[in-house]
Amino acid sequence: MNFSNLRKLLEVPNRFSLFVEERIPVVQNAGDYLTALIIFLGAFSLLYLIQKTVLGRFQALAKRTDTDVDDTLVRIADSVKPPLVTFLAFYIAVRSIELPDIAEVVLNALVIVAIT
Repeated sequence: MNFSNLRKLLEVPNRFSLFVEERIPVVQNAGDYLTALIIFLGAFSLLYLIQKTVLGRFQALAKRTDTDVDDTLVRIADSVKPPLVTFLAFYIAVRSIELPDIAEVVLNALVIVAIT
């Protein structure tokens, strides 16, 4: 019997190997970070403009109606604060960078917590 095969059978797997894919992340260069910064600025600007312009139009429309449903929706949309918009823009930008698996899991969990 080959002893190397026996050793492989008796090896105890790393207890974290089920949760974290073992790979070495690609080293980022300055261009990747510059791209992420440009994506962040663009996403932040777009989210901010959408929030302000769409919310302004919905507020004007809600004032003309008699129902409370649209007023409630406007209040909910108005409650989205700038830190949440900033974090969502950061999340969109970071998705363009190669991250270790654990960092992606943590970032996804933070987005879920921030949105809820």
